Amino acid sequence: MEKLKSVNEDKPISNFYTKPLFEDKEHQVKLHAIKIKSTARFFEIFDWMIISFFIYAAVNYFLGNWSFTFHPAYFFIVGLVICQTLIYHRFFYDNILKKNADIALDIDITFILLMLISVAELFGGITSPFIFIFFLCLGITVFFFYPYAVPVFLVFELAVIYITASIDLNQANFISNYPVWFRWEIILLATFGALFFAISAIYYRQGEERDKLEEVVSKLVAEKVKGEVVLQSMSDGVFVVDREKRLIFLNEAAEKILKVSKEQGEHFLGHFYGNIFKLRINNKEIDYTKDCPLQIAIAEGKSIFRDDLSLINLSNKTLYITLSSAPVVDASGNAQGAVAIIRDVTKEKEIERIQMEFVSIASHELLTPITQVQGHLSMIVDENIGEVDDTASNIVSNAYKGIKRIARLVRDLMNVSRIQRGSMKMNIVPVDMNSLLENAAKDFQDEAKSNDLQLIFEKPQKPVSEALGDPDRLGEVINNFIGNAIKFTKKGKIVLSVSEKRDGSIEVSVQDTGIGIEKENFDKVFDKFYQVDSSATREAQGTGLGLYISKVIVEMMNGKIWVESKLGKGSRFCFTLPKVINKIS
Repeated sequence: MEKLKSVNEDKPISNFYTKPLFEDKEHQVKLHAIKIKSTARFFEIFDWMIISFFIYAAVNYFLGNWSFTFHPAYFFIVGLVICQTLIYHRFFYDNILKKNADIALDIDITFILLMLISVAELFGGITSPFIFIFFLCLGITVFFFYPYAVPVFLVFELAVIYITASIDLNQANFISNYPVWFRWEIILLATFGALFFAISAIYYRQGEERDKLEEVVSKLVAEKVKGEVVLQSMSDGVFVVDREKRLIFLNEAAEKILKVSKEQGEHFLGHFYGNIFKLRINNKEIDYTKDCPLQIAIAEGKSIFRDDLSLINLSNKTLYITLSSAPVVDASGNAQGAVAIIRDVTKEKEIERIQMEFVSIASHELLTPITQVQGHLSMIVDENIGEVDDTASNIVSNAYKGIKRIARLVRDLMNVSRIQRGSMKMNIVPVDMNSLLENAAKDFQDEAKSNDLQLIFEKPQKPVSEALGDPDRLGEVINNFIGNAIKFTKKGKIVLSVSEKRDGSIEVSVQDTGIGIEKENFDKVFDKFYQVDSSATREAQGTGLGLYISKVIVEMMNGKIWVESKLGKGSRFCFTLPKVINKIS
């Protein structure tokens, strides 16, 4: 694919791109008119040469140097030259040229054809070899006029022959002395007229098809160039590959990301794109046959977005990137390649890393005094250090709830920091989900009662196998589910349950009779910092981190997490974990 700009800014762009692909019709008509006008100058020079010749001949005739018989064709030729040069070109040509340049040219060609016929008649017409000029004129009409101009001009030539024969004794005698020869000349002229008419019809039809094809090609090339101009002007890197993942286009932004010159970029065109785009996941080179986003886009015909990739450029520097790829399809809908947009997010990642480090340090520093305050307030609330009056009890109780919320926020921030840094560890062991849920129900019983809610743990009718997971992390997930259920349920009950599925997984669910969630928000509730926009969520207060952390924890244990809900009727949050097949495993 051609490049849009030259290597140096001061050098002109290739002639291919300087063609008037984007000019409007009016400008194209003006260019065509300029070409026609330059042809008219040639005709004027030709006319003045004829005028000069006749003036020279007249002078020599009157001086007695030349002697010749006057023929009407002399006057006809002089009249045509005067009409073309002094009348048509001086008074009518420019106006006709502005309206239709082709008609202006056709009139000039008509003048020339009439002059040629006059010259043929001047040198004997049908009685001389100059009869070939009649055939030549018919041939010229093929390329400059519509097909029907050929028979019209043939009729005109026949009329000229018969009119001239009536006033020229030599031609009249030729016809009477050689009638057979004259008849064959007429037959031959008519035959050539029919042949030229057929040729003209074919030529005209092909010309129309050629014009249509050129228009289509011009539009396609224009669209191609426009597309490349847009791609080259993008600040994000863009590259295109074919079905074999060979690089066929690379814009300037991509070259800057890769730290390659234009010459180097052009060298990589036609080669496997992995030779220049050294993509990595978790500091390991990707498998271009399985994990390659462009291969997936081509094979599955869908757009792919990845934000977990890094790239090593030609300066051997590692960059963090986002990559969006989409298939390039033909008219039949078949993928013929893929286009990808890459963005260097190394600075953003570095800023995010610094923020996470700050959050991690701050959270650790805050957690210790918060835990101490929470413990002291808990002792006062439980009246372990003596009785307090009702006013003080309410104040301490509110302070205790506030410090618990702050402690939960700090723990959530610490978990997010661990997730972002990839330092969250899992201690995978067999877990009795019955005991875990039963203990969680006891822990939240008082909070549920204070909100006039029933918190029920439905023990399974059949024994449930142990699940594989981290009990501490699973406790966080269950606590998040129950805490959200209490916050978003005004009345009714919250039911905890566990069951063993046929596919060999253990399913845990927390079902409430709360406000519910709209279907389009099912996936969003597990996004970081996402909160459904409603008065209930604003009243409940929260960070939008709990479900995000829960999703990460469950998926790190090879489980699945989802929500089932009906707006106004309640929600059911579930997750599954693989079960323990035997104690050894």
